[in-house]
Amino acid sequence: MMILGVTDWFLPRAHPRRQKVSSQGLLCGLSWPFAASTLLRFGVEIVRGLPASPVWRLGGLIIARLQVAAVLGLIYSIRGRIRPVGSQIRELKGASF
Repeated sequence: MMILGVTDWFLPRAHPRRQKVSSQGLLCGLSWPFAASTLLRFGVEIVRGLPASPVWRLGGLIIARLQVAAVLGLIYSIRGRIRPVGSQIRELKGASF
């Protein structure tokens, strides 16, 4: 969660005219389910240490899938901010990488 928060803060947002989808709304909308599923998963993992119950295992599986889906959605929402800066200019000048 910390890495995604710093990524949201550190990486510049795309220019509004060039950005096709508002990633800020998506990022905010996915942060809450991610935080809630992380908290719920923490609780379920503690309870699962007690005598085993299939209900807790199923609940843990569902919550873990929600958590993974939220992380994938968050990564999708910041992918437009990650772009090379200046490498095209250096390549035009003859630099090779």
